[in-house]
Amino acid sequence: MFDHPWGSTWPLYGSIPYLLGHSEAQDASVAWLNSAETWVDLFPYINSQEYGTGTHASFTSQGGAMEFFVFGSTLGPKAVNKALSELSGYAPIPSINSLGFHFCKWEFNSAEMLLERNDNFTAYGFPVDVLWSDIEYSENKQYFVFNQSSWPQLNLNRLNNAINKAGRRMVLIEDCHISYNTSYPIYVNGVAQDAASMPAPNATNIYVK
Repeated sequence: MFDHPWGSTWPLYGSIPYLLGHSEAQDASVAWLNSAETWVDLFPYINSQEYGTGTHASFTSQGGAMEFFVFGSTLGPKAVNKALSELSGYAPIPSINSLGFHFCKWEFNSAEMLLERNDNFTAYGFPVDVLWSDIEYSENKQYFVFNQSSWPQLNLNRLNNAINKAGRRMVLIEDCHISYNTSYPIYVNGVAQDAASMPAPNATNIYVK
């Protein structure tokens, strides 16, 4: 369904383009922050006599605000990437189960279905450490709220107990958007905190409506 063949110029779902240029004298990079579908094109300078040889980069997003960060250093690419990490935060050490075998696919699922999969993986000795569920578990795409038709509380309790007994983990996916619904607590709380100030040096609250 989400085919992305090798060599395709179409953007990847949920990617954040980060481009770094390296030379003997200096390094520079651009982090393009835009949640809309984005294209990044690279091509040689058109006027090489005036600007010299090099590569031109073009970022094109379908919508959203034009927000990007530019980094530069004469100390090498490590210094540039360190500046990016200081802005975005350092990647945490992954949990041990993230290095194991994962069962993850998009499909309409239920707690009963994943309970059956978990039991079958154990019965047939199939190596699985983590089970994933796509957003179909949620009630009308309201993340953190279970669909009680396919994920009733009784089945959810049975699934939790079975996964725990098997020594596995469960991951529920949340997309990077929040449902606009005035009866949805996550949305209501986010709007209430939208203008809240944060103690220095933290950035002010960012809530996209």
